[in-house]
Amino acid sequence: MIQFYLTLVNSAESFSYNEIHTAYQKGCGKVIGNRLREQRKKAHLTQAQLGAQLHLSKNSISNYERNQDEPPDDTKIKLAKILGVSVDYLTGASDNPSPYVDASNTVRLPAGMPPQAWDELRLFIDYLKFKYLQHKEP
Repeated sequence: MIQFYLTLVNSAESFSYNEIHTAYQKGCGKVIGNRLREQRKKAHLTQAQLGAQLHLSKNSISNYERNQDEPPDDTKIKLAKILGVSVDYLTGASDNPSPYVDASNTVRLPAGMPPQAWDELRLFIDYLKFKYLQHKEP
């Protein structure tokens, strides 16, 4: 989809902003509605249930899915979180549905670690959870 838009913008012909925007809406702009519907159904949510989580009406969700209206950016972020996908995926900027991971909470171990090292790490994490989250001394 993005490639279509870039081809249109980079072509030798001259287009007005309105022509480019209209072409984008007809091509790329429909991605969010289709992906929203697809991900909502994968999550086994009705339009009313999804709308309730966002404090929106069923009709608003329906309008988003039918590309009659585009959700505001803050709603796109909430939709992505609820559906477990990235905003880039919902909007068609990426074909990777995986949300971005906050690397600050990620521990990388060297490749080739034996399975028992992973088991030990899990036990150590459980210990740290107990020590710092559950075992509070008065």
